[in-house]
Amino acid sequence: MYCKYLHIFILVSFATTLFCQKNTDKEYRRPIIFDHYGVPQGFSGSQAICLKKTKDGFLWIGTEQGLLRYDGHRFKTYRSNPLDSTSLSSNYIPQMEVDRHGRLWLAALPDINIFDPRHGKCKKLNIPKETANEKKPNIYCFKYDERNDVMWIGTNKGLLYSQGKEIRIHKEFIEERKNTDPILSIEIDKEGIMWLAGSNGLRRYDPNTCTTVSFHRPGHNPAVPNKDEFFSSYYDQKNNVIWIGGWVHGLMKFDMKTQKMSNYTFADVTKIQNTVLAINQSGFAGEENTIWLGTNYGVKTFDILTNTFTDYKSEDHNDIKGVPGLGFCFEPTRTEGMWIGTYKGLHRYDPFKQNVKVINTPLPGGQPDWALDNICFERGSKRDSIIWFSIDYISFFRYDLVQNKLAPIPAVLKKYCDNVAPNTLYIDSKNILWLSSYNKGLVGYDLNEKKLIVPEFKIGQKEIPLVLKITEDAEGNLWLGSTSGIFIYRHGRNEITEQTDIQQFLDKINY
Repeated sequence: MYCKYLHIFILVSFATTLFCQKNTDKEYRRPIIFDHYGVPQGFSGSQAICLKKTKDGFLWIGTEQGLLRYDGHRFKTYRSNPLDSTSLSSNYIPQMEVDRHGRLWLAALPDINIFDPRHGKCKKLNIPKETANEKKPNIYCFKYDERNDVMWIGTNKGLLYSQGKEIRIHKEFIEERKNTDPILSIEIDKEGIMWLAGSNGLRRYDPNTCTTVSFHRPGHNPAVPNKDEFFSSYYDQKNNVIWIGGWVHGLMKFDMKTQKMSNYTFADVTKIQNTVLAINQSGFAGEENTIWLGTNYGVKTFDILTNTFTDYKSEDHNDIKGVPGLGFCFEPTRTEGMWIGTYKGLHRYDPFKQNVKVINTPLPGGQPDWALDNICFERGSKRDSIIWFSIDYISFFRYDLVQNKLAPIPAVLKKYCDNVAPNTLYIDSKNILWLSSYNKGLVGYDLNEKKLIVPEFKIGQKEIPLVLKITEDAEGNLWLGSTSGIFIYRHGRNEITEQTDIQQFLDKINY
């Protein structure tokens, strides 16, 4: 079959997307196709707050309605049950990490839960207290040190840890008052040095000597405590950089070699809060200089070479070119692409779906927006550059993708294209273009012989049908779906006849 149908976009082995609207953006936004998972796909939560892919292939999602497991086909939900001591402490799961023993560490507020994926059971951990009346700490983050089999836990009262297969929570001693500073994010570099981000800045912590060195954002006032407001972080080992997300001041870049910090904002910070909730990289080839950001204004990317942001925020859960909701988390994988969690659910950026090229086309008649339908490539044109398409309720068009302009339509075919209210178009294996419209009916044009073909309807006294769909069988016959039944066109006879047996079957089942 020689016609590639498309509604809104084309995805073929060398895919092309035609976004047919005026391009008013000042900077280029690389088109990305996203997958969305909501209620129709079985995702029961409205928020995907944290994500973790385990070695057995399951994706685990912490939500506001419990812990979800996704096996690639179905979601399974684990929830808190007051009558079951082995269930979650809470349905609100904001943090999650996995260790080498296959256990999921969950912040199931206000507790730490150790979840056994094999049996679907939880164990609540006892956090040591210095006094009997001391409140449980708030769990802000987990970071697993694979090399030393240590689970580090950042809290509002400093740093906790458990080492080895036997779980036992200890409090890490950090010099002076910094022992109780809130820790919202943890990174561990290749030397084993820990980098602790929090409201009092970024701290370089050596667990061997228990000493720290503090770094602050540009413009920091030492006289005003807790104003760095660092919230998230990401260790870029290749570039020897710690990326830090702020609660107010956007994105920070800390050069570990020069120990200098730079600040980047995606909006005027005096007017809009620039919150970066999550930072990660996809790991895909060609994206080494791109980091992904979950912000209070949706999902964005940041180009580390040009220091520019690109926005992928969308308000529509069905918009495949954007992601709805403020960004919570990312989980890159080798096989499924990168999973994205937002306030509006679970999403996915699949690199294997990105065979897309954008062509901004001038709009016929100066129309502000229009949608292409029924796109077919004209065989024999240089580099497959000529396409035919229709715009609903208006006309058929011929377009040159190389010259990026409308191509001339043969004079004999012009009246069958202009303002005819198109239904469908098709180019068959004989390189004949078929046009069906409300105003002109069905007509063919032989693109090789450059001649018009007007088929004869052999249907007796019946009204000529309105053809809405055309397809071709292995023998080269065209099958026509219409408002009054199914018909067939045979090239040798140049005639159209009704397929009465099919119509009788449809009548029998009251279709």
